[in-house]
Amino acid sequence: MLTKLKTSVRNHLLSGILLLTPFGVTLLVMRWLFEWLAGFLRPMVQYSADKLSKYPFIEFIPEIYISICVSVCSIVILLVL
Repeated sequence: MLTKLKTSVRNHLLSGILLLTPFGVTLLVMRWLFEWLAGFLRPMVQYSADKLSKYPFIEFIPEIYISICVSVCSIVILLVL
């Protein structure tokens, strides 16, 4: 009886690990792609924000808006891909 219980627990644990491993790897790859894409897009968005700030009605664009724009653009691009 105890051997059967050990085997059952081991099998369930192993199947759970095998089920969650692809999910974890996918999350790591998506995080890496998001950080890479955000690093790639940040200079372009910063350049655009600097160009926009030359207009008199847009004097200053806060850094948080630039970060939000970069994050949203990165997420949209990753979802499209």
